[in-house]
Amino acid sequence: MLEPVNYEDYLNTLKQNPYYADRWPYYAEAIKQTMEFKPNTCLELGTWDFPLFKNSIPMNQQSCKMGGVIHDARKTPWPFENKQFDIFMALQVFEHLDGHQSKIFEEVKRVARRAIISLPLEW
Repeated sequence: MLEPVNYEDYLNTLKQNPYYADRWPYYAEAIKQTMEFKPNTCLELGTWDFPLFKNSIPMNQQSCKMGGVIHDARKTPWPFENKQFDIFMALQVFEHLDGHQSKIFEEVKRVARRAIISLPLEW
């Protein structure tokens, strides 16, 4: 089962990077919704330095402190097997994908059984 980060983890990250300020409420909700599915595997897109699950696979366009897979999500197919992940997560990422959202969503459906995606309200 996935191991989510907790509020203390969030506060520790926030001390190092104020970019994450005011994000805990929607992070906590995404964690709660994800855990309802009892997933074992998760692909998180665009996490940079703060994936929400300690044993997920983060995928970022550039390297990050947390490791993971370095891959530009706009380039398909992604380097994963069909339905490799129980869940895919992208929080406030899809709006940055430069018009490639449709093909990326098709790739999400290929590699994951479920997805949690958040978007800015006015996007």
